Amino acid sequence: MNNIRREEMYWLNPNWVQPVRKSNMAPTYWQRLFMTKVFNIRRDLYDYLLTIIVVLLGLISQFLYWLVFDSFGRYENRSKRKLKCIEDQKDGEYNAIIIGTGFSGIGTAIKLKKHGMNNYILIERHGHVGGTWYANKYPGCACDVPSNLYSYSFEPNPKWSHYFSRQPEIAEYLEYCTDKYNIRRHIQFNTNVTQLKWIEER
Repeated sequence: MNNIRREEMYWLNPNWVQPVRKSNMAPTYWQRLFMTKVFNIRRDLYDYLLTIIVVLLGLISQFLYWLVFDSFGRYENRSKRKLKCIEDQKDGEYNAIIIGTGFSGIGTAIKLKKHGMNNYILIERHGHVGGTWYANKYPGCACDVPSNLYSYSFEPNPKWSHYFSRQPEIAEYLEYCTDKYNIRRHIQFNTNVTQLKWIEER
């Protein structure tokens, strides 16, 4: 037994039930290293191919969108559409009533005006526009959304002084948009909405 070298020792293979060399069964260090590298390369190639496919699908969808809407002028025609409004209205009646002059209220009023509707009113309980950005003035009041995203897409503001805008700056931005698009004349300040009633015959 002592005359047999270690690499010549045999052991039973449970699959074949016959003696085989141990060195033929266990992979060497270089074999394990090669298998690991091949596996990692295959996994990296899979990730790269998946990324390329996603990017290509995005580019194709953008091209199809441009082909359908922009190249045939449909987007331009859609942006120039005018809203059909009731003309035989009495005094004090409006096509649209907007409650609040925050981002949603001011943005809705601007879009209505762009689509040709001028018979609307904004009702604001405070004496200034801004909604929550006028009502809340506690120390450190700021937005948790990056400034370049927390603004109207049609009215970007390149003058934000902070990555997360502070309350006074946001309120000033809403005041600016209100005056630029001449929305202030449609606002009824210091008014609370206490009840809404559905009129069936209207």
